Amino acid sequence: MRFILYDGDTSNSRGRTGVASPDMIQLIRPHVPLIEMARKAARERGQHYNQFLVGAAGTFEMPDGSRQQFVGGNYKPTPGTQKKCAEHFMFEKAKAAGAVRVVVIAVAGPQKQDDESGVEGLTLHPCGVCRALMRQNRMVDDNTLIVTVQFSNGEPIAVELPTATVEVHSLRGLLAFHHDPT
Repeated sequence: MRFILYDGDTSNSRGRTGVASPDMIQLIRPHVPLIEMARKAARERGQHYNQFLVGAAGTFEMPDGSRQQFVGGNYKPTPGTQKKCAEHFMFEKAKAAGAVRVVVIAVAGPQKQDDESGVEGLTLHPCGVCRALMRQNRMVDDNTLIVTVQFSNGEPIAVELPTATVEVHSLRGLLAFHHDPT
């Protein structure tokens, strides 16, 4: 497994990278079902004219303290259509259900250079619009965990930790990596 951990340390905004230690695997293992939900959302809900399918899944805290998952898939059926990101659909569903806080977000999609920052990670990161949405959303705080994983349409949905490419970010770390305002 290849990983990067972004901790928000702006002196080292590239994070720490390498083969996953047992501690890193332990950090990611509880989120594998959420990562798989994001991959499944990409495959089943994503609609993109050139098959650039992205899925997002989040675990949200509800007013009674329980937790609930919400998913979304990206939407851009034609080149002229304005995109709507998977994260937007996920947040809309969570808000409509009354969620009060996001615990963790997983994003799955093909690796791509970020259109706004020009930065490219090992995996697809939330775009600049989605990062701004998270920064302004009261349900998300600086330490919210964001797990991104490589996924293309032909891959299996199941995550194999020894071979998966995964990045783990706090929102603060993700913003620092892309040189966004915090």
